[in-house]
Amino acid sequence: SLNDLRRRGLDALKYAVLKSFRRAESGEYPDPVYDGAPLFQTVQKNIGKTPLFASVETLDQFRAVSGRTGVERIYVEDGLIMDHPGEMARRMAQNRKRNPGQKIYISMPRIFRTEAVRIYEKHIAEWEEMFDGALIRNLESYEFLRSANFSGPIVADANLYQWNRWAKAFWAKNGIASSTAPLELNYSELKSLGTAGMELVVYGYLPVMVSAGCVRKNTGKCTHTGGYEMLEDRYHKRFAVKCDCRYCCNVIYNFAPLVLADQRGAIMDLECAGLRMQFTAETYEETENILDLYEDVFMRGGRIRMPETEYTRGHFRRGVT
Repeated sequence: SLNDLRRRGLDALKYAVLKSFRRAESGEYPDPVYDGAPLFQTVQKNIGKTPLFASVETLDQFRAVSGRTGVERIYVEDGLIMDHPGEMARRMAQNRKRNPGQKIYISMPRIFRTEAVRIYEKHIAEWEEMFDGALIRNLESYEFLRSANFSGPIVADANLYQWNRWAKAFWAKNGIASSTAPLELNYSELKSLGTAGMELVVYGYLPVMVSAGCVRKNTGKCTHTGGYEMLEDRYHKRFAVKCDCRYCCNVIYNFAPLVLADQRGAIMDLECAGLRMQFTAETYEETENILDLYEDVFMRGGRIRMPETEYTRGHFRRGVT
């Protein structure tokens, strides 16, 4: 009798705990609630206009993007400002005069370890003056900015996963200004999640792995020079590997870029906070061509055209199976 009572008591407790996560009779999941308020609903929808954003890793890419009035926000990889401090400071100052409405954010490291802490402790005050906000890719970066009393808006990248509305509400509660839609969700899942206040990546060679084990060091000799290596799989697809010697990590990119220019109707239906083009190793001319394509399709409603080279639509139509 005591065992039966214990089992029924635990079953009742389990049901009470999980009740808020069960589907309603309408088939919809209930809204997540923190402190009595469903926080993710407080994000304003960007109805009628979806701005273009771009992230850059080279001077040529920044030069191509900074002159574009159609691009409202630029994410600058921190390595670019450290490798070319004087040049970037000059170009950013010029850009603020020519295009004052264009915001510039710093993109923080994908792996934030001791060396990153040392660098950011040295430069954070200077960079807070230079940049309008920050893009973070891990919890350590978030904690660092909070401890440093960073005053600018913080944007969470796609790998700070917000697969469901409870995760989205958690980040809203913890002061994230906006976030990036998960790359693994398809259109229907994104629609169910609700992408108001979220950016959607619509172009770029997406990272398939971030590794603290260096490909160059493990297969040959560490040169401490950075740059790119190439990996080839059994299907003879070649994957670019960025060796980031400053933080001693590798970023392995997909062999083909994500291109969603032909998904304009579905993307506009999501009412995202912005559409992001992620540039990695593109030349100035390649960057210009991609900018022309996306500005024409999404800003002017022009004819949809796709690149002649190999590309992928990622998980936008098929999701994770």
